[in-house]
Amino acid sequence: MFRAKFAPVIEPAVVADVFASGILVEARDDIVRLTYYVEQHSWATEGEERVVVAKIVMARATVVELARVCRQALPELLATVTAN
Repeated sequence: MFRAKFAPVIEPAVVADVFASGILVEARDDIVRLTYYVEQHSWATEGEERVVVAKIVMARATVVELARVCRQALPELLATVTAN
């Protein structure tokens, strides 16, 4: 069986975790931009607003791989959601 060989993941400088409650996806050519946001109450308009907390740009092929990996993890993710 073929096993892909991956380089180790290192973090020489601390990269902060970012919480997001939603995502916008924008695709153009071979690039996809994922814009993550949190929903919050707006003090200016007294309504709701979505505040951007992170943007990630990836190759389309990488996004397809991300979707594949998430799809594989879905049964486990759903099990923990329904158990709580």
